[in-house]
Amino acid sequence: MSFAHYKEIKLYYIFYIQRRKNMTKILKFICVIILFLSVSLVGADFDSYTDLHDNNPESYECEVDEDCPQDPFTMKCINNICIG
Repeated sequence: MSFAHYKEIKLYYIFYIQRRKNMTKILKFICVIILFLSVSLVGADFDSYTDLHDNNPESYECEVDEDCPQDPFTMKCINNICIG
């Protein structure tokens, strides 16, 4: 085994290690982006849900149980206010 051959192997090995380090950094970055996007999308979906379905019972006045909204929770009319 000549000295030049050893240098080529060592150089290739260094590039291989650097490539693996870069690959792990890229994979970590992708995982962080996926986590961030999923949390953002869930948060945005939750905000739109609360905007569409106002869960404040005082906003629903009623006389009987059928006057109360039944989606997503079954509500009852107590003292002319829908309670869920």
